[in-house]
Amino acid sequence: MEQPWKQLVPEFAEMQSNANLEAGGRLFHIRDTRRPVAPIRRLHWHDSYELGLIVRGQGHYVIGDQIHRFAAGQVYVVNTLEPHMNYPEGEDADIFVVHFHSMILDEGWIARTRREVRLPFISDVALQSPVLPLGSPLNTDVHALLDAIRLEAAGQSPMWDVVVGGLLIQAVGLIARAAPHGEVDQVAERRRRALRRIAASLKLIEACYTEAVALEVIADASNLSAAHCCALFQEAVKMSPVAYRNSRRLSEAQRLLQTGQTTVQDIAYQVGFSSAQEFNRLFKRAFGLTPTQFVAASLDRPVPAPHAALSVEP
Repeated sequence: MEQPWKQLVPEFAEMQSNANLEAGGRLFHIRDTRRPVAPIRRLHWHDSYELGLIVRGQGHYVIGDQIHRFAAGQVYVVNTLEPHMNYPEGEDADIFVVHFHSMILDEGWIARTRREVRLPFISDVALQSPVLPLGSPLNTDVHALLDAIRLEAAGQSPMWDVVVGGLLIQAVGLIARAAPHGEVDQVAERRRRALRRIAASLKLIEACYTEAVALEVIADASNLSAAHCCALFQEAVKMSPVAYRNSRRLSEAQRLLQTGQTTVQDIAYQVGFSSAQEFNRLFKRAFGLTPTQFVAASLDRPVPAPHAALSVEP
């Protein structure tokens, strides 16, 4: 299948973030969502964990760098900071989603006594697929728990949120029981630690990538020195903060170019570049085409992904 998500830098999903959960005084966010069939969809990431159920439809789920088929009735798990998205096929898909605060697994009594409960959410040591096999006992059991969570959230009887919290921990426990408890890849863990350390800087860039934000400001968002911030960016996303910001700008420019609604020069300034010349130079370096060539080529064939496109792995 085509892989258009590789052409776009993943974006931070603020609504599913730990900070947004905390602002609302919640440990989890529950929603039914409709995923329409669309030619282009951007990967997104958040610092909360995600557990979901495919209610209707079929297609592909992209989690990290892997592509997984999904069908109605399947459960899936997504780690914190891991880019993901889904592509329904044929018709829109309905998905029931629970985002829960990372502190549920990373802090408190669970983290202190049973750290291995996190393992199913780390691709290197997780289940064979983050999309559970349809018809497997694990999928059946977790499906039933998500159905119960859905009913509690819909009814909101007294203490419903406490009941949901218990059901959620039970679901995570069942998934953890089925996962192999091997050694964690230390390189992957270092990258995850670096990602967590620069999460605030990544959020700042996502919110302000069109602005001329200084490196020191980006670093200060995560309480880091500029040098330490650059080192952690290299560890986590394999590029500097400025290169990450420019990659995000180029992804938005690519999207705008495909709409054909404005000029190349206007797009250059709209996404934050100081001149059309700078935009043209960086765009060609990333995609191998000038913006004008890109517009012409995109009418006939897929274009290459940016050479420095972000690929966040756990």
